[in-house]
Amino acid sequence: MDDRILQKRGSPWQTLSKERRYEDDFFSVDEHEVLNAAGHLAPYGVVHFKKKGLRILPVDDDGSLFLVGQFRYGAQYYSWELPAGGDETGEDPREAAARELREEVGLEAECWLQLSQYVPSGSLTDARD
Repeated sequence: MDDRILQKRGSPWQTLSKERRYEDDFFSVDEHEVLNAAGHLAPYGVVHFKKKGLRILPVDDDGSLFLVGQFRYGAQYYSWELPAGGDETGEDPREAAARELREEVGLEAECWLQLSQYVPSGSLTDARD
């Protein structure tokens, strides 16, 4: 949602306090004490990712797609996925995507097309892409 619309409408939530509960190189978790939209006092956890995530859909001239396989520790499974990664601080998103494509697949793209921008999990994180 456009921040101007949010500012015009105003948030029905009131933040009373915020405390950092966890932090590492990739993300932090803050616990907020809030009056929620219904007016009830409640704790509310928010995850802040330190890098913007990105996914790449590499397609070659023949229409073939490229995937990478890796073990995902958190979910404890091996997965075939689109190449993905995150931007470094201040890095242009297109440059970050090109770097990740080189690192994960060993390819250089001739052209780029942004497919989407979205809020991946607006109730749990402050991430916007």
